[in-house]
Amino acid sequence: MDATRYGNAVEFDVDLHSIYAAYIGLFESSAIDWWDKSWGGYFTSFGDFLGFGWEVMVIVDTDTGRPHIAVRREQIALFARMIRTRFGESLPKDPPTTLPLRPVSTRTLALRRLVVVHDLAQYRKLALTLPSAELSHLRTRLRNAEVGVAEQLFYAGDNETRASGVRDNGVGYTWACISTIWWEKGAPPNGLTPGSGHTRNKGKGLVLEVGMAVVRCANLRAVSVWPPVPQENYRKSHFITEEWVDKRQNLNPPNFPRSYAFGHSRFVAEKDMEKIVDATVGALASQENDSNPNTLILLTVGEPLPLPVPTSSTMPSNILHLDVLALEYRLLRRAQEQGIPGTPDRHHPLPSLGALLQVLQIPVPPFAPLGNAGNEAFYTVLAFQKLMMAETRIPDVLYHGPSGPAAPMAPPIPFSRPYSRDLSSSPQPNRRMSTEGPSHTPDPPRPSGTRAQTVFWDDSQYSPLPPSRLSSFESRSKAKELPSSTSSRSVSWVGDRPAARAPVDSNSSKGDSNSTGPSQDSSIVEARPAGKLKSEKSVKNLAGTLARFWVG
Repeated sequence: MDATRYGNAVEFDVDLHSIYAAYIGLFESSAIDWWDKSWGGYFTSFGDFLGFGWEVMVIVDTDTGRPHIAVRREQIALFARMIRTRFGESLPKDPPTTLPLRPVSTRTLALRRLVVVHDLAQYRKLALTLPSAELSHLRTRLRNAEVGVAEQLFYAGDNETRASGVRDNGVGYTWACISTIWWEKGAPPNGLTPGSGHTRNKGKGLVLEVGMAVVRCANLRAVSVWPPVPQENYRKSHFITEEWVDKRQNLNPPNFPRSYAFGHSRFVAEKDMEKIVDATVGALASQENDSNPNTLILLTVGEPLPLPVPTSSTMPSNILHLDVLALEYRLLRRAQEQGIPGTPDRHHPLPSLGALLQVLQIPVPPFAPLGNAGNEAFYTVLAFQKLMMAETRIPDVLYHGPSGPAAPMAPPIPFSRPYSRDLSSSPQPNRRMSTEGPSHTPDPPRPSGTRAQTVFWDDSQYSPLPPSRLSSFESRSKAKELPSSTSSRSVSWVGDRPAARAPVDSNSSKGDSNSTGPSQDSSIVEARPAGKLKSEKSVKNLAGTLARFWVG
C-alpha cells in the first residue's frame, strides 16, 4: 500500500531554512547565549535543527517564480512548544525575519507530496527536485500564455526589471517554429512532443513538408543587434519529401509545397527528414541540464504537434512551447481591462494563423500562401515578434515579391511549326492572345527584351476575297515582312484542322481552255470543309494562289 501523503500547497507559506536563520538572528539581536542553553543543540547546525522532524513540501513562490522547501507556519509553534515541554524555556512562536511565501496552487500530485525531513541528507535530496518544480511552473505559465512571462523571456538580457514572477537566464532565449505538414489521409502525426514524450500511435504518419524559422535573441544581443530584423536575422529553411511531392497532397486545407517565398526549398528523402529535424533541434536547444528550463522555446499555433524525429532521439525534455494564438488573446484581454481605446470587443481566441496575420496587418500575398510549411513557420515567428514589439518591420518581400529576375516566359513558337495543339480552335480571326499575367499582383517587369506576342493568322478570311481586293491585300503582304521565329513575334495556327485541300499542280494552275470557270470554282468549294484551312504554301504567296482559281 502506498503511504504517500499529499497536502495543499497554499498552506506551506514559510521557507524552512529561513526559520533557522530567523532564530539565529533573534538570538544575536537579543544577546542570548544559545550555545550555553540546554536546547542549544538544536541550533548548532542546520542539520541539528532538522532533527525536530519537519513536514515539508516543495512549492513555487508566485511573486518570484523560485522554488522553496516550505513548511506550515503552525509548525513553528509546535517547535517552540517542544522546547518548552522538554527544556522548560520559551522561544518565540513566530520569529520576525522568516521568509514569507505565496505558494502557487497546483493540482499536480507530484508537486503536492508531503515529506518529513529529519536530517540534512534528506533535505539535500529533496533540494534536487527544486529545478524540476520551477521548470514545471514555468512550463505551465508559458503554456497558459501569460503575457508577463512571455515578455520576461523575450526581453531577457536587457537592463529592465519586470515583475513577472519568473526567473530568466539573463542572456536571452531562442524562439523557433517547426511547422510540419502531415498527409491528411495517412496515420495520425507521430514523433516526440517536448515535455510529453513519444506518441503511441500504431501507424506512422506521412510527412509532406517541414518548415523552420528561428530567431536567436541571445546571439543577436551578443553582437549588439537588437531588435531583430525578420528578413535578415531569422534562420529559415524548408524541406520537402521528394517521394511524395507530386503524389500526396492535402485538400482540406490545401498545401502548396512549391510556394516557399522566404528562401530556397530542399528536396530530401523521407528517411532523412527525421534526422534533419532531430539535428536542427539538437543544435538550437541547450544541453546542460534537463532540470532547468531550456533556452529553446517552440512557438506553435494551437496545441503542439509531435516533431518527426527518430525513436532514438536525445532531444531534451525541458524544451518549452508557447501558443501565439493564446498569447494574442491574453494581450487583447489585458487591453480590454486597461480600457485602451480601439480595442476590439472579442471574447474568444482567434481560430487560425491566417486570422492572426489579418489582425496584425501582416500581408499574405499569393506567392507566399499559407499551407506551405516554410511560410507558416516564418509567419508564426513574425507574428510573435509583432505581438512583443509593435514596431517590428514587415519584410519587404511581402510587398514587392521575391527578389531576383522574373520567371521566364514561354519560348516563341517556331514559324515552321504547323499548329499548336494546346490552343483553342474556335474561329476568331486576327485575335491576339493576352500577354498579361494572372489577376493577382504581377511580377516585376523584365529588365530588358521585348515580350513575345502570338499572332493568329486565318487564311479562311482572305480566301473568298473578290479580285478587287486582291490587289490591296497583295500590296499589304509585300509591304510587311512576315514574322519569323527569331523575331519578337511568333506565328501559330489556330485549331487542329485537317488538310482537306488537295495540292495544287503547277500545270493545272494555268487553266484549261475547254473547261469553264464556274465548274472549277464549284468543285473547289465543295471539296473545302467549313472550318479554317491552312495553305500549304507560305502566307506571302497566298494572294497569287487564290487569283489563279478565282473566276469573277
